[in-house]
Amino acid sequence: KLDGYAYPEVEVGFLHEPAEQALFTALMDKKIQVMPFLEQGAYTKALSEMASLREPVDTFFDQVMVNVEDPVLRT
Repeated sequence: KLDGYAYPEVEVGFLHEPAEQALFTALMDKKIQVMPFLEQGAYTKALSEMASLREPVDTFFDQVMVNVEDPVLRT
């Protein structure tokens, strides 16, 4: 939860593609490092840390159908 917004929990069981599993793992690892910066308002540091996610994000969008017809999977 950040600034009063609660993000939905990811249903890990719906992550079937290796690229989406890898991105989720990378995000969870990076979250530990980034959240303290966000809470302190150190946005430049947070963005700098998040830049290392470029490869798993690019791979995700290259290999995963993000507009899948099933609304549960799409969410």
